[in-house]
Amino acid sequence: MRAGWNGKGMFLYYVPAASYPMQRNSLETMGGIFPDDMVPYGAYIAMKTAQDNVVPWLASQTDVLAEDWQLA
Repeated sequence: MRAGWNGKGMFLYYVPAASYPMQRNSLETMGGIFPDDMVPYGAYIAMKTAQDNVVPWLASQTDVLAEDWQLA
């Protein structure tokens, strides 16, 4: 996390590559695209937001160069 972030309780964490069950749409047009209907995804960094949501996170140039990072 960064000391300079405005929101309380915000932090980053690593999400390893895995897969999740495919969500079918009402027309059933997505079936059979992925093996065993499991959607693979690559590893990524997630952020827990001040609104208690989790979203994928990508560092800005400001984040990369910041000197206020803290390990929790």
